[in-house]
Amino acid sequence: MVPQIYIGSFALQFYGICMAAGFTAAFLLSLRRVRKRGGSYEQILMIAAAALLAAFALARIAFRVFSYGTGRLLREMAAGDFSGCVRGGFVWYGGLIGGIAGALILIRVCRLDLDVYACSIVPCIPLGHAFGRLGCLLAGCCYGLPYEGPLAVRSAQAGLSQTLFPIQAVEALCDFILFAILSVYTRKPRNGLLILGIYLILYSIARFVIEFFRGDTVRGIWLGFSTSQWIAVFLILACPIMILCFRKRISPPDTDLQE
Repeated sequence: MVPQIYIGSFALQFYGICMAAGFTAAFLLSLRRVRKRGGSYEQILMIAAAALLAAFALARIAFRVFSYGTGRLLREMAAGDFSGCVRGGFVWYGGLIGGIAGALILIRVCRLDLDVYACSIVPCIPLGHAFGRLGCLLAGCCYGLPYEGPLAVRSAQAGLSQTLFPIQAVEALCDFILFAILSVYTRKPRNGLLILGIYLILYSIARFVIEFFRGDTVRGIWLGFSTSQWIAVFLILACPIMILCFRKRISPPDTDLQE
């Protein structure tokens, strides 16, 4: 693993570099896609800001809850200590759910076209996530099970004495594939909630399987399954219900969009 590089005496974390690269790539591609669908740069900037703030907050809170328990976090907040909400690591599912909620609330409040912005943004989410998982690979976090076969890696967090399965790279590959699938599927106008539901279901299925190859325990294990697997099961069951209950009655026109 190569968690950081030094520029003089300054340590630059590869995880942060990959996260910034992923966000930038996803954001720029979203801008390109939204213009082809009649949206505006100003509106997508507002959506991105709302999603980023909500994602950051919930990803931090989820990390604290999963790492230390809900009770400790609530006791700290009751005592006026809100530092637990801003320190520590991140949990992807927390950030994903928070970001989606923040974006949907802003779209609802501002009465924006959900189909236009969902079809523009949602396919770019796994692209940004893929870069983030490559950052995890370099940082050595979210590591896999002990493994001695081809492409085995070492992690300082797990102990450099053993080699591990490169599960971070596998998840990054799954995200790139999911990005490709959604990009092709949204070449024609689609229902926004349908696209969101498809993404959440496909990612949750992949994540449920991937979790069996994870070697870290910070995400917690309940009844034999990790917290992420329980969230995946919930999303797999809830998304079809969401689509059926809230999708628009009128389908968008069946016209091609040139990327």
